[in-house]
Amino acid sequence: MGGRTGAGSRIRGRTVLVTGGSDGVGREIVRGLVALGAHVLMPVRDRAKGLRVRADLLGSLPPAALEQSRARRSDVSGVSGQQPGVTLMDLDLESLASVRTLAVELLGADAPLDAFVLNAGIVPMGEGPRRLTEDGIERTLQTNFLGHFALTTALVPLLRQSRGQVVVQCSAATARGRIDLADLQSAHAYRPFAAYRTSKQALGVFAAELSRRSAAGGWGVRVRACHPGMVLGTAIAPRVRARLPQRLIRLAERLGNTPAEAASTALAAVESPRRGFRMFVPGGPLELRGSPRERAPWPSLLDAAQGCELWREAELLGYSRITRSRGLR
Repeated sequence: MGGRTGAGSRIRGRTVLVTGGSDGVGREIVRGLVALGAHVLMPVRDRAKGLRVRADLLGSLPPAALEQSRARRSDVSGVSGQQPGVTLMDLDLESLASVRTLAVELLGADAPLDAFVLNAGIVPMGEGPRRLTEDGIERTLQTNFLGHFALTTALVPLLRQSRGQVVVQCSAATARGRIDLADLQSAHAYRPFAAYRTSKQALGVFAAELSRRSAAGGWGVRVRACHPGMVLGTAIAPRVRARLPQRLIRLAERLGNTPAEAASTALAAVESPRRGFRMFVPGGPLELRGSPRERAPWPSLLDAAQGCELWREAELLGYSRITRSRGLR
């Protein structure tokens, strides 16, 4: 972040929605945003855990940082009794009903939304056979991509009002490759890591398509992609980690980013004022670690025909159910 403070931040006093903010890199993104003077909306699946995380985050920040986040734009109507800096909300990306409920709450509130960081995700390594959500959709695809697609597109009216931005957390695993739209849910050949890569590739392709639609429609919504590098100091894929030799884990941790370092690419993306589809990555060797830098978006994300086709497929899978419910359009 180049040493920027909340007083000099572009997002001071702004409202930022962050998914996956109660763990790992997401927690550090929230911490960094509040330190920069933003007010963070942090939807969580586990409310008790969210309360503990919020207390930890706010307790670790100096009073000046929290004071900077007290702005006229910091409260969501209908959500009361929240401490300054972080407002807890409810969201389970494995449930389209939960996504719909959060969208309705945010759209119904008399409050702006300046940025949305799509950070939540799962890596299903070591978790056994293919699993479906309550909506009948492959779990990794829905958590990492479809739930975010549905929520983002439902919230476009708020983002347009604020001329806000969307930051999409991708993965280095998707730097190359192409989505098999004929088997988007990995029904014919399920492999956990391949399903993860497909879900993150879809998220990145969606980001590029959202940017194209914003430009074509004059929405004013800026879209960025980022990835955190290699980050082992999180709770991702615990069953796989438990089987790895500790010396290998320690070596990988030294080669990669800590969660706090890994959060810096998303923070740089949120702070960037530039137009067009942008991408932020770790600046070190092979993009595994280091301070954030901007680079050209991966070509694997930029196929406009694929982006349009993916958008249509996502609507068929679940988005239409979101928009038809409770008056959302």
